[in-house]
Amino acid sequence: MPQGVLKPLYEAARRACASMPVTMAAAKGLITNLKAGDTVFVMTGASVQPTLPYGESDGPPGAAMLARILHKGLGAVPVVCGRSIVPRQ
Repeated sequence: MPQGVLKPLYEAARRACASMPVTMAAAKGLITNLKAGDTVFVMTGASVQPTLPYGESDGPPGAAMLARILHKGLGAVPVVCGRSIVPRQ
């Protein structure tokens, strides 16, 4: 994600759910709108060059855990998508 994009997105999310933490609003939205058997795409692989030219390192494990939680807790069918963080030879 290009630098300078995250802060305005967070501020907009904060305004949209002022009565609760952003993560709680996200969780409630998932619980309300996701039905067992629904397919959910969990995306990872954001990077900002030149600091991370090959992708991110903490996103893939976090995406895997989120996918597991959505599957075990809500019965969703997660599809994890991400960019390679290893340079291609």
